[in-house]
Amino acid sequence: MNILEKLKQFSLVTIVIGFLSGVLFIAFPDKCIKYISITVGVAMIALAISGIVSYLIKKGSVFSLVGGVLLGLIGIIICIKYEQVISLIVAVIGLFVMSAGITNLITGFKVIKRTVVMGWVTLLMACVTIVFGFVALTNSSAVSESLVRLIGVGLIIYAVIDLIAYFEVRSLVKEINKAVDEAVDEVSSPPEPSDNLEPPRVTEVTDFTDITEE
Repeated sequence: MNILEKLKQFSLVTIVIGFLSGVLFIAFPDKCIKYISITVGVAMIALAISGIVSYLIKKGSVFSLVGGVLLGLIGIIICIKYEQVISLIVAVIGLFVMSAGITNLITGFKVIKRTVVMGWVTLLMACVTIVFGFVALTNSSAVSESLVRLIGVGLIIYAVIDLIAYFEVRSLVKEINKAVDEAVDEVSSPPEPSDNLEPPRVTEVTDFTDITEE
């Protein structure tokens, strides 16, 4: 249960960062071409800070702390060497968007079992995300404004799909908590006496003494 809660919180952070990055890529593609590496570096530093703060406040697993520190270091290096790693960053973003689309494609099949409409919407948007990620990955060596806008659209779609998955996980956590509480109450409460129990019957014994004497 704690794992689901942590995944849910981490997913919410990535949703916000992915959506904001997508908006920036669409609104300012020319500047993002120059500063796309810095944008990714800052996003990684923000995720690192979120993981470290979560560890310090909630005393979570060491994985959150180690992962946060590593993300922070990589983000700082990217911000310093941003001009040399633009193509690499675009390829990494494309790979991230494509892998997120594949993951959401699998999630979509599971969502269909709960909500048909949202499940098909998730599947459709996941397929679009996979295509956008693949295009960004294969064209990372020739960065252009149209490619940056395409990445921005992919990031926004990714954020929307993950928002749907976020509410699905939230609903699942509530259902599990409810089921656990009901099971605990059922085990801890003593069984109630049944009103349908009949009193014990008294069997009449025939006195054979009188018959023998006669």
